[in-house]
Amino acid sequence: LTELRSASAELKALRAELASTQQLAAQHSEEAGRLRAALNESLSQGSAAGSAGAAAQAALAELQVTLRERDAELARLSSQLEEARSAAASRAAEADARLRDEAAALLAARSELGEARGAATTRAVEADARLRDEAAALLAARSELGEAQQRDLHTAQASQAAADAER
Repeated sequence: LTELRSASAELKALRAELASTQQLAAQHSEEAGRLRAALNESLSQGSAAGSAGAAAQAALAELQVTLRERDAELARLSSQLEEARSAAASRAAEADARLRDEAAALLAARSELGEARGAATTRAVEADARLRDEAAALLAARSELGEAQQRDLHTAQASQAAADAER
């Protein structure tokens, strides 16, 4: 996202520079048009205006050179802008791919966690059932032991009573 923001900022700066260059080119184009009109008017006025026409032609030639330079700069800026757009799109696609991969990994981890929870719950339920069964078996054994002790006690008492009666 940081790369995407950086690319976006670069793109905005290049657009601003391109707009500024285009505005300058438009101004120079207007100035060239005025100079051409002045040159045409000067040429039409005859030989008295010949020196002014020559100066206007020189200015026009200079302006044309400036316009060519501006056009070259505009083409260079346009190329840079396109490169920046392409790089930004590439970085955005890479960031999107990374985010999708991370989301897929998170979903897989969540699924594994759900499976692990399910398995743990199943084991806990099974352990609880075993504990209940063992507790029930212990209670039954205790009950049987109590009954056996009670029988033994009655038997011992009966034996004692019989022994006491024989004496």
